Formats: sequence, C-alpha cells, structure tokens
Amino acid sequence: MTGALEASAPVPDDHIDIGPKACMMGIGYLDGETPSLITWFKNRNADKSFNSYMVAYHFENGQFVQQWKYENKYGYAEAHQFRVEDVDYDGKDEILHMGFALNSDGTLRYHMDEVVHGDRYHITAFSNDDNGKEMLGYAIQQNNANGLLEFIYNASTGEILWKNYAESGTADVGRGDIGDVDPTHDGYEVWSFQGMYTKDGEKISDTTAYPSLKLYWDGDLLTESYNDGKIEKWNYEDKSVSRLATTWKITGCSSSDRDAPMFYGDILGDWREEVICTGYGYASLVILSTTIPTDYRLNTLSQDPSYRNDMTSKGYVQSNMLSYYLGAGMNMPEQPN
Repeated sequence: MTGALEASAPVPDDHIDIGPKACMMGIGYLDGETPSLITWFKNRNADKSFNSYMVAYHFENGQFVQQWKYENKYGYAEAHQFRVEDVDYDGKDEILHMGFALNSDGTLRYHMDEVVHGDRYHITAFSNDDNGKEMLGYAIQQNNANGLLEFIYNASTGEILWKNYAESGTADVGRGDIGDVDPTHDGYEVWSFQGMYTKDGEKISDTTAYPSLKLYWDGDLLTESYNDGKIEKWNYEDKSVSRLATTWKITGCSSSDRDAPMFYGDILGDWREEVICTGYGYASLVILSTTIPTDYRLNTLSQDPSYRNDMTSKGYVQSNMLSYYLGAGMNMPEQPN
C-alpha cells in the first residue's frame, strides 16, 4: 500500500566479474501452497557462452530468503522464457526450459541432449486423456545441427514423442503455436512455418494460421489467434484463415515491437481472453474484449494454476496454457478451490 521495503534478498554474485546479470522472473508454487519467486539470471562470457542460474526465493518467518540455486553449467538448451507448471499433477510446480526441467527443490529432473535453442514452446494437457496425468510439450528449433525442426515431448519425463526433421540442412523455425483448431482430430493441433500437425504428428496442412499467440475469442471451444493486432480463426474445412477483428479498427491502439499485445489473458471473468494494447502516443492502455456470446460456461481461466503462472512469466510473450484440455469434446474441469 505504501511502497515501503519489507524484505530483500541478494542476487547471486557468481561470475559477477564478467558483468551485470540480466534477469527474468515468474511465480511458482514449489511447496504446492505458497508462492515463490522464480528468477533466471545470466551474463555472457567473451567467447559468447553464458553463465546461467535459476534461483528461487520465498518468504519465511517474515524474511525473503533464497530457497535454492541451480547453475546450468552444462549448457542445456534454454529459450527466451522459462515455464513454471505442475507437469505431473502432484501439486508442486516444476521449472522448465527448452531442453531441461528442474524439480520443485531445484534439482535436475531431466535434459534432452538433441534439443538446442528455440524461441517458442508450450506445455499443457494436449487432450482429455492427459488431464490430471502428465503434461506434454511442443517446441520449435532454430538452426539445430541435427536438422530437428520441432518436436512433441512428455513434459514430465523429457521423453520425445514426435520429431519433425528438415529434409536437408538446418532451418530457423522461429515460431510455433498450439490449440484446438480442427475438431475432426482429437486434442490440440500444433503448427509452425513447417505446417500443421495433430498431437500424434500426422500432417494436416501445409498452410497454417500465423503461429503467433493462441487466443480464446469467439463463442465456440476452438482456438483463435492474435497476430499483430489481427484476431484470426483457422477454417479447418478449406484450410484458410478468416479475420474476426482488427484491433486498430476497434480503437486506436498498437502492439509491441514483437507484434504481441502488452498483455493478454482472461482478466474480466468470462473464460474468453482480453487483449491489452497501448493507445496511440502511449498515453493510455486499451483493453479489448469480445462481444460474441457463448453457450459454454467455464470458470475464469485465471483460476487455473498453470494459466495463472504463465501470465506472470515474462520474456518473449508466449501463449498462456491451461493445466487441462480446452477444446472440442472437452471434459469440463472441476470447480476450483
């Protein structure tokens, strides 16, 4: 209420002689009950390698203390954002990067040797069958020397379930997204500039919606997308894209320099998602909400722990994911506590 400092904790000073550290932050429930601040610190050596640390902090007896610190000294693949999800549904959150994951106590859970850096990855229940059991992940790759373009994996164990390779050489895939855009196939579909696939790796289409941000906007249970101020829908019958709304035609507003909104998520209570942009001239914030009615009644998505954690995670803005499958034929989630 006042802005007065209540408690503080030091930033790790490992390799501080190299230079100051960049930092990203997120919130996780490592004990399953109370929030921890999850931080990712890194700086860069002269040879372009990184010194990288995941550090967790927690309030204990009125003090802000470091719970644990993990150094990624083997250079396991990282993205531009980490994820905090309860991938095995035991009530305690895990911390995930592109090519490795940590347990809630900061110990290494697994790593994937073939995986290198990529900008985008998404972790959630891909279908009703995954709800309450184990989450899966979908990730894209950038200039992987093995020719790996994208893959689907078990986010709890690190087992890779499907891989898509380049016919020759390497490729910078850049972006990929996930959602239920085709009800004729079970569960979520994944798509990138390499095409659209089912959750089992069956190719559906060479053309796709632009792989930007998953968005729930209209009244059905299928996924829409936000693409540089345009709200779009994939038409699975003829494999085309139609536009539902254009943000700057609703009111004068701008996306970020990465063509993403300043924030998006379900913040008004209806399960569809709001988009927050800046007004022209940066003198205002603009909240955009759907006007389309729906026949489906769901709790606000922000009641879901995975979704809420994703909304706090910063870096390259990526799609907010749920702990349960939301799409055609979905099982309705239980009432949250």
